[in-house]
Amino acid sequence: MKSDENPKALKHKLGKNYFIRMNEAISPIYPKFDKKSFLKYHISLENLTLKERVSKIRDILYELLPKNYNEAISILMKTSSSPKLEDFDLWPITDYIQFYGQNDKELSLKSLKELTKLFTSEWAIRPFLINDTQKTLSFLINCSADQNKHVRRWASEGSRPRLPWGEQLKSFIKDPSLTLPILENLKFDDELYVRKSVANHLNDISKDHPNIIFELLNKWKKEANSEEKKEKLNWIIRHSLRNLIKEGNPTALSFLDVSTKFDIHIENIFFNSDKIYMGKNLEFSFIISSKMKKQQNLVIDYRIHFLRDKGKSSIKVFKLKNISISPADRITITKKHLFKEISTRKYYNGDHKLDIQINGKVIESKTFKIFGANQIKK
Repeated sequence: MKSDENPKALKHKLGKNYFIRMNEAISPIYPKFDKKSFLKYHISLENLTLKERVSKIRDILYELLPKNYNEAISILMKTSSSPKLEDFDLWPITDYIQFYGQNDKELSLKSLKELTKLFTSEWAIRPFLINDTQKTLSFLINCSADQNKHVRRWASEGSRPRLPWGEQLKSFIKDPSLTLPILENLKFDDELYVRKSVANHLNDISKDHPNIIFELLNKWKKEANSEEKKEKLNWIIRHSLRNLIKEGNPTALSFLDVSTKFDIHIENIFFNSDKIYMGKNLEFSFIISSKMKKQQNLVIDYRIHFLRDKGKSSIKVFKLKNISISPADRITITKKHLFKEISTRKYYNGDHKLDIQINGKVIESKTFKIFGANQIKK
């Protein structure tokens, strides 16, 4: 491991100890497994990313297991239930199936269904959805009625059009109606774990087809014929429309009984400092009061204009809170935002800006400077 690497990074789960665990798990099931050669391979993973490690281990297993797919899968499926393994250890096995199992879809889909009970098969199912859409969709629709919550979630998560870390399903982006039968089966699921996937799936669709989501949610509201169902659906509504709400989409806001017409006053915007060093918090607060004679529902967010290369900037919206404010109310809002180096964002020293956004509209702004970033302003 490099001296500047995070020792807790997920990729280190697939390090030397993984090879030791896998050796101990496979050997009793497949005595011919070349344990010595397998263990030596861990050195070749040193400079690889997490996904590169998954792919590399997948190919190593292919080299050391029988070339007959049925035999290899039999060994791997028995191995997957070994107490020697941790859940994350199964990722290379699901990757093995998605890469080498396209010619035996029935066995592959059944195997992924069993594996997803132990470690998600959401990424591995996607090549099957691309290569044999109807058969795989039919399989997942059946899975959405399964007794196991992990299998039900997999049906939704695996078929998301824009799953993070997963290959985009372009046909589903173009025609989201393909996966709606899965979501219909899961909209009132007893498990929040499953409903969260439904909300994320809908959020994916909303990026390309917001009107389809509005129509579907209105339909579901009519079907929510009990307080329990209404509560479940309200959670899905809030989370599935989150991007559209941040954008100030009037229809999305209306689902939260929020209007784009409001009248408020913001005062005493406070920053702990207008010079923020990396690794430190920007602490800010402000007071909000109503200028209307009736109660107002407000969705309060903040936006940061991050400085980018060559003086450009990009905006990211962050959630603050939803409130109801009465005419006599004066409400203080406070927040801490930590600036730290992360793999998905490069920070640049220099001018940044924070906006206060209410119901999708920017109300106030204030600037600050970032110091100590790895990237120097160009």
